[in-house]
Amino acid sequence: MLRLNLDRMRNDLLKTKTFGRSCRYFEEIDSTNNYLKDYAREKGSNTPDGFLVVAGSQSAGRGRVGRKFFSPGEAGVYMSLFTRPNTSTENFVRITPSVAVAVCGAICSLAGKKAEAEGLTKPHIGIKWVNDIFLNGKKICGILTENVTDETGRMGIVTGIGINVGRLEFPEDLKNVATSLANEGYEINKEELIAEIMNRLEFYMDGLNTSAFLKEYKEKSLVLGKEIKVMAEDPYIATAMDIDENGGLIVKRGDEVLHINTGEVSIKL
Repeated sequence: MLRLNLDRMRNDLLKTKTFGRSCRYFEEIDSTNNYLKDYAREKGSNTPDGFLVVAGSQSAGRGRVGRKFFSPGEAGVYMSLFTRPNTSTENFVRITPSVAVAVCGAICSLAGKKAEAEGLTKPHIGIKWVNDIFLNGKKICGILTENVTDETGRMGIVTGIGINVGRLEFPEDLKNVATSLANEGYEINKEELIAEIMNRLEFYMDGLNTSAFLKEYKEKSLVLGKEIKVMAEDPYIATAMDIDENGGLIVKRGDEVLHINTGEVSIKL
């Protein structure tokens, strides 16, 4: 049921100009991000904008700061997208929050329709800064954005998205912090989910110059107004106050207001 029909996705579900129109599927791969970065380096400027790589499973899926990403066979959406954003490199920092908003919106829409049709509990979906998607209090999706440069020196972006879709038995270290759509009662079609993400993401990527993601990112934030722990070299407790136009987090520590552009936070319980 969870195997992919990419022809149906492209022909019947996609509404994009380029995102996902060129795509490749692997039953198993080490990492979709690794493959797509190598492909973009080899093909250079011939790499199609919006080229999508999807895998049934990953043997070496990666998250941020070198963490492993749990990617068992046919239980999730594991994909990477190559793009050449039509904006200045200064706006590239807006890509990761744009992806988070697109993924969050796609899951919210499809799971919400499922809940309404079958009388299920309405899903509670949000974003933990900067790029983790949570469903009903547990992580369901991770995002990894990386740069790649072609032979002309032009920079492209490879964005990896991993979503737990099917029913999963998580290892001991993840069972209390991660979940999947099916585990929460939402059986979602994978082609529909991929297409919905591509449709939304192309819109937000086209709007990088105007921070098109920002309003929805704030609305879906799980940290704003809360006490958080900022995982810096010297971790500290602060209150999350706002999100700036680049997706950076504005926090207050005592009387000091700080802008955080990279890193990680945890919600203080």
